[in-house]
Formats: sequence, C-alpha cells, structure tokens
Amino acid sequence: MDGKILKILEELSSDVKEIKIDVSDIKQKVIAINEQTADLTEFRTETRQKLEKIENGIEVLGKEDFKNKVELVEIKKKIAK
Repeated sequence: MDGKILKILEELSSDVKEIKIDVSDIKQKVIAINEQTADLTEFRTETRQKLEKIENGIEVLGKEDFKNKVELVEIKKKIAK
C-alpha cells in the first residue's frame, strides 16, 4: 500500500512540475504580448499624430493653391484690360 501511495505522489509531483513549467511559459508569453501591445499602441498614436499633421498640411496647401489660382485669374484680367 505504501508503494502505491509513493507512486501516486511521484506522479503528482511530476504533474505539478509540468504545470509549473507551463505556467512559467504562459507568464513569459503574456509579458511578451503586453510589451508588443504597448509598442503597437505607441506606434498607433505616433502614426495618428503624423497623419493629422499631413492632413493639416494638405489642407493648408489646398488653400494656398486656391489663393494662388485666384491671384492668377486677377492678374490675367488686369493684363487683358
């Protein structure tokens, strides 16, 4: 009977060791996922800020282009007179 109990305890001990290894692997993966998520969040924020600057720049250029075209029309009208 004692032999059976020892065998069961050894099997349980082996199972516990495997579970601890699995938990350790899971912890490492979770840490890696958290780091990657933080990096992606930062990248997303930076990308949004840069895209906003580009959008504002395009808007300004569009207004400047329109203003220049209006001035060209006015100059052409003056020259034609």
